[in-house]
Amino acid sequence: MKHYIIVKYNDLVSDASEVERQIKALFAPAAELDGIHSVSVHPAVMHSRIRFDLMIRVDMNRESLVLFDASDIHKQWKTDFAHLIAHKVIFDCD
Repeated sequence: MKHYIIVKYNDLVSDASEVERQIKALFAPAAELDGIHSVSVHPAVMHSRIRFDLMIRVDMNRESLVLFDASDIHKQWKTDFAHLIAHKVIFDCD
């Protein structure tokens, strides 16, 4: 399945490129978790107050979502970046 995390930054983000670099570094090792096939981070190419800023795509086995949610990577994602996010969408599909 494909697990998408799509975010809109809040006004605390002054250097989106640096935040994106940190997010890529955080998520890179996720592909080594059991059942995770790949992880990709996609910054937006169109910037507008009505568009989201970043999309994270995790390709995984469906049953691995519970493991991913409990992982240190996911916990650190919430701890380190939640305060920078104005809006977030989570979407899962085949």
